[in-house]
Amino acid sequence: EAALRGRRRQYEARARLESLRDLAGTLESRVAAALAEQKILADVVETTDAFVQVLGPDCCWIAINRSSANHFERVYGVRPKVGDNLPELLADKPEDLATLKTLWTRALAGEQFTEIRELSDPEGGTRFYEMKFNSLRDRDGNRIGAFQFVYDVTKRLEDQKRLALAEAALRQAHKMGAVGQL
Repeated sequence: EAALRGRRRQYEARARLESLRDLAGTLESRVAAALAEQKILADVVETTDAFVQVLGPDCCWIAINRSSANHFERVYGVRPKVGDNLPELLADKPEDLATLKTLWTRALAGEQFTEIRELSDPEGGTRFYEMKFNSLRDRDGNRIGAFQFVYDVTKRLEDQKRLALAEAALRQAHKMGAVGQL
């Protein structure tokens, strides 16, 4: 009887061990899938032409993609990195800081909004940027920061302006044609 109990315990231990191995395999698969998904999303964000920035409530960068860091450095002369504080980085540019703080304060307060702003370009011209701000929340719905996607829409707005002028010229030509027929 003692030998039978010993074999039964061995069988139960092997069954538990096999069950734990199966569970470990399932968890490994899930972790691998989640990591692969995160890598894909990170690659998308890093290679997009959009300027992507994520700030925490303390106005420190939580994340910033290469396009955004490059553009920020070109415009402001300093390259932001994760952990840097926006007000400290732009302390010597009070007008720019005031504009950016106004926008980020709204986003960090939970407002979701889109604005198109005209900003001066370091090369002397002006550019138009569409800025989309969203609140960043954790799994429980608590605000933990904000993020923005910014697109240079200068060419699109110039194209729209040219199209509007061409349409107006066409309407005028139709009017003149109608007057000529009368």
